[in-house]
Amino acid sequence: MSRSCLSYPAAIVWAVVAFLSAAPAGAAEVKCLPDDTDLVVVVNLKQIFNSELVKSQPDAVGELNDVLGHFAGIHRVQRYLKEVGIDAFRDLESITYAYPPGKDSGPNFLILEGEFSAVKMTDAARAAGSTVRVSKSGSDTVYEITPRGEKRFYAALVNPSTLLAAATEDSLINALARASGSKPSALKKEVRTVLESAGVRQSVTFVSSGATLARRLEGTSIPNIERATAFLQTLDTVSGGITLARGIQFQLVSNADSDETAKKLAESANGALRILLTLVRQHAEKDNTLKPVAEIVTGLSFTTDGSRIVFRGEVSLDTVEKLMNRFPVKR
Repeated sequence: MSRSCLSYPAAIVWAVVAFLSAAPAGAAEVKCLPDDTDLVVVVNLKQIFNSELVKSQPDAVGELNDVLGHFAGIHRVQRYLKEVGIDAFRDLESITYAYPPGKDSGPNFLILEGEFSAVKMTDAARAAGSTVRVSKSGSDTVYEITPRGEKRFYAALVNPSTLLAAATEDSLINALARASGSKPSALKKEVRTVLESAGVRQSVTFVSSGATLARRLEGTSIPNIERATAFLQTLDTVSGGITLARGIQFQLVSNADSDETAKKLAESANGALRILLTLVRQHAEKDNTLKPVAEIVTGLSFTTDGSRIVFRGEVSLDTVEKLMNRFPVKR
């Protein structure tokens, strides 16, 4: 099948947006997150750009940068980073966004991993026309960054590969104290456990309390949203991820109150999937445009790991492209 350079990033966007609208910091950095963190999203830039899907289409990289800039918020992050001489796409390996409780609150804390030079950052901050103020907090250098038209953020290096950024100076100072071990972390156990066990293989990872995810979905146009949010309210933690490989893999994980409950729920869900697959295949025999939908449903499954319920799926790029032709993506 002939593929344009646009098809690859567009396919990625289609999958990511669909997943997050229904929907890893390293273990050493998890303790830096604010204690009230209720939602975490990690964008693994290194994994995305090293994936077979992206490497097979080098002409698509420019378009993919634009896609990530818009949908993963990297363009906005770049406006802050350029003030201290950092290029998001060149120097970063991953970005972790931490959100406080609340339906409409944006990220108030970031962990950026990559390769950083404190000397170059300070030199760039002190250059003529810079909007950065440099100060000291103990032995740490703090950068107060206020790009034109943006809110103020405070940033500091905890090591040459980890940069912390916070919406308030107090939040940053507390994070530095947790990083040094002088202050304990009170991050929710459920959130910490998921992030510490998350692999670096995933392209996008998220973890949230069920209540927070339900609040953020309220008022959206998702079918049967009332039933979905009511179910989410019953879950302590929901986590998941998307992985770019030859195609697109995804998973969604939630916890039941017991192993037996998880097994019963998974069996019931797989039964519903079998019925759905039968119906979709029947319609696809009459309407060829529905064949990609049948291919997607075929790859879905529910499994259990103790009390954890895992919903997995895998979609080939060919299938995504067919579906996009049927339901075009708009920016």
